[in-house]
Amino acid sequence: FFLRFSSVYYLYTLSFLFFFYLPIFLLLIFFFFLMIRRPPRSTLSSSSAASDVYKRQPVLCVDTTAEYGGGNAVPMDAAADALQRFQEDLRSSVSLFDARAPKPEPGAPDVGKRIADLCTMAHKVASQLHIGFSGSEVTGADGLVREVSEVFNTLVVVTWQATTLAGDIMMGVLKKTVESLVASMCGFAKAITEKKAANEEIMKHHIGMVWENLDRLKKLKLNNRFHITAQLHVTLGQVKDARRELREEINSHVSQEAASSEGNAQTVILEQTLCLINTTVDLANRLAIACVVKQPEPESKESLTLMEGTIALVDRLAMAVDDLVISVDLPPDTEEVAEAIEALSESVQAILERVGQSKVDINDLDVLTTTLGQHKVQILESLTLLN
Repeated sequence: FFLRFSSVYYLYTLSFLFFFYLPIFLLLIFFFFLMIRRPPRSTLSSSSAASDVYKRQPVLCVDTTAEYGGGNAVPMDAAADALQRFQEDLRSSVSLFDARAPKPEPGAPDVGKRIADLCTMAHKVASQLHIGFSGSEVTGADGLVREVSEVFNTLVVVTWQATTLAGDIMMGVLKKTVESLVASMCGFAKAITEKKAANEEIMKHHIGMVWENLDRLKKLKLNNRFHITAQLHVTLGQVKDARRELREEINSHVSQEAASSEGNAQTVILEQTLCLINTTVDLANRLAIACVVKQPEPESKESLTLMEGTIALVDRLAMAVDDLVISVDLPPDTEEVAEAIEALSESVQAILERVGQSKVDINDLDVLTTTLGQHKVQILESLTLLN
């Protein structure tokens, strides 16, 4: 009876409860952390993959404190290992552009401003990297490489976030720009570690390429309409190149066959074809104005697809013009010219239909269409007379 109420009895009781329930408590904690563990790498989503790229930081495989005399300067070979891993990580981050980024959360910071700020930071850390790796030893190598890795990997990820609403044209431009930047940065990192070129050459060529690509990315417009317009100019340039070749052929033919009546007839066909192509170029310009220039930035996938479709129309027109120029090459073949003109007419008709869908008023569209038809008739009549 006395022991039951004594302090010893309570001490024994508390000790028993403590050692009995402690393993159970620890087991519960173990299972709790087991349930909230990170999912396997194979199930990473696009956003978590971007986070994974951002967190990758190359580290030196040496103890800069113990192995190298307690200082923070390490031999170039050890520092080069860290830069090699940086290059591998940076190259692998380009794979993000194999798909578009997920839609950003409401209130997310402006991607364009972040890219511009990161490009400025990347310019600075690249310069610091060049200075730090200029000797036989590298002071603060781990810090230099970590900072460069963080800035450049983050720049790639943030640029990838701009692909959320990017069409095929803008997506291609973004990916190509990032690939060029990564290639120049990896080339720069390789050059400063291998020491195969003089420092002056490294500064002028390798780091100059890095700065040039950073500047290009910083100035890149995150606007689908802008890039579609630029691509239209390139495609229209192909039509104008064919027109220039035909004009040169006319000048050459005039100087050689001026005295011949047959030569004069052939020259007439070439000149009429040139007039036809000029009118075609004018129609293509009207297409660009109506369907791209005077349209707002696409806000839906359907409107973006429709705007990008104008490039396919102009590309088809450029191929038809090339075929026509080839067909009228002296001496012109009537059947080939007729087929080329028919193909050109079909591409022009597709352009006219697309301009009509744009609901943009083009004042001289009817005049251009009538003029185009007249040139076609004149070419075919001239071919008949020549044969």
